[in-house]
Amino acid sequence: MRLKCHNRVKDGKDHRYWSIVESVRCSRERVVQRHVLYLGELNDSQREGWTHCLDAIDGNGRTRQLALFPADREIPAHAQGIGIQVRLDAMRLERPRQWGACWLFTELWSQLKLDDFWKPLLPDSREGTSWYHIYTSLAVVNGTPAISYYDSTNSNLKFVRASDASGTAWGTPVTLDSTGTVGSYTALAVVNGNPAISYHDNTNGDLKYTSATDANGTMWATPVSLDSTGTVGTYTSLAVVNGNPAVSYYDATNANLKFVAIPEALRWQASDGSVAPLTAATVTAGAIGSAQLATGLTLAGTTTGTFSGSGSGLTNVPGQLLWQTVPGSTQQAQPNTGYMIANSAQVTITLPASPNVGDIIRISGASAGGWKIAQNAGQYVLVGNVAPLSVGVTWTPRDSSRYWGAVASSADGSKLVAGVQSGQIYTSTDSGVTWTPRDSSRLWQAMASSADGSKLVACVQSGQIYTSTDSGVTWTPRDSSRNWGALASSADGSKLAACIDGGQIYPSTDSGVTWSPRDSSRRWTAVASSADGSKLVACVWNGQIYTSESALAFPNSTTTVGTSGYLVGGQGASIELQYVGSNQFIVLTSGGTIFAY
Repeated sequence: MRLKCHNRVKDGKDHRYWSIVESVRCSRERVVQRHVLYLGELNDSQREGWTHCLDAIDGNGRTRQLALFPADREIPAHAQGIGIQVRLDAMRLERPRQWGACWLFTELWSQLKLDDFWKPLLPDSREGTSWYHIYTSLAVVNGTPAISYYDSTNSNLKFVRASDASGTAWGTPVTLDSTGTVGSYTALAVVNGNPAISYHDNTNGDLKYTSATDANGTMWATPVSLDSTGTVGTYTSLAVVNGNPAVSYYDATNANLKFVAIPEALRWQASDGSVAPLTAATVTAGAIGSAQLATGLTLAGTTTGTFSGSGSGLTNVPGQLLWQTVPGSTQQAQPNTGYMIANSAQVTITLPASPNVGDIIRISGASAGGWKIAQNAGQYVLVGNVAPLSVGVTWTPRDSSRYWGAVASSADGSKLVAGVQSGQIYTSTDSGVTWTPRDSSRLWQAMASSADGSKLVACVQSGQIYTSTDSGVTWTPRDSSRNWGALASSADGSKLAACIDGGQIYPSTDSGVTWSPRDSSRRWTAVASSADGSKLVACVWNGQIYTSESALAFPNSTTTVGTSGYLVGGQGASIELQYVGSNQFIVLTSGGTIFAY
């Protein structure tokens, strides 16, 4: 091969055109020169208006204009700064290829499915290189080299990224698409900070695209088809055009070169809880007919308009506080969310473990079971700022007229027990709407209940004490017949206290199985217990009030710190809590009967 100059005189000017030619022998006596590469005209003229310029592209993609002059011509004054002298005698052409031959080979390879034919016949080389790595694309991803390639053994598209800038160590390859024979003609580029890949789906003859949801390419969105009309998507090239990804590719069906700019609506994917960015302004009406968002999805920024649907699981929507129906028995609360209780049994709602200052949680008991708010380690609720409830303003008559002598209630008020003097015990599980007679007719004097209403204790004047562990369905007599006058119970029903009119106080620490006399004989008329049963108070007719262990304190202004503290509300009770920092929640609003422990 050699460099050849072609002279042409046009409009009184001498033009020199350059090309690379090779000698081809046509016969024994004839040799012709065939053009291999046409270089065009270099600047010969000294006139400024006749200077031809070209755009040169550097390694960073930036362009600048240059004017090329032969080495035997001086660069004129008007071309200083952009002129370059070219040593034509030093030019060399290495390993030239005919584009048509390369295209024909790869097209026949794809159409005849020769990759499937050669797969079992071509083992890896001695260096461990597989022949199917010919379909590769290299790019720098987040500072280190990365490769997308076709795994012909499994017919998959794969991606792998080096763990250092020099590429001496590599991570574990990630399979991005394994549906059919996919991954040939891959092109890897960085799009908006994350790696993205265009490639060919040989099974369906489609052009496909996928992008990572992080800068390192650890998580990837679901692949999408960009073109599925005919056999398309070979020889792909991926680049960023005006801030958006675009792909050039070959349409084999129509023998056309094609270009597609990837719409942002297609790049919005929900996969394994990962969501690629979506700019609402680029989505036209009807572009996304129905979007189903993952549970626990967090939306950031300013929102306008409305959300349709129940909003179940959609949390932390700016400017919105959506309600979620809770049919189960437990619920992990999310910040800025309301919960509507819809279970006939009590529902436990656990406060967020790591809320932000200002986050709000609302709870409303719409069903008979009510709710219980559980705390995480170190958390507590400030309830001292809650105004006392107006209890006892209105009353509703229940059951029939009887000689009622004693009554007790569970903490949430749903389970009640009442005794009739010279009659039976009556229990209710619906806050007193309906009553069921229990046990026999006795001279019932006093009653007490555990917080959950499962453990009950009742006493008979000049008779025994009776205990129940099944909310009053069955009763067991305890101790001896005495002139019992009053009873009290701890929240769990394990610690009880009973007093005798004209006798001693009898405490029990085993839910009433055994009783021990305390203090002196007095005319005890009433007794009460703290929730844990460690503190008792009793009063004497025409006498003093007596306390046990320590003086009676005012109720705590907060719940117990940590997982042992909680709030309980019955049917119709509602509460709104706000996190104020340092593991502390405050009550903003409340309604109904709520108990703090």
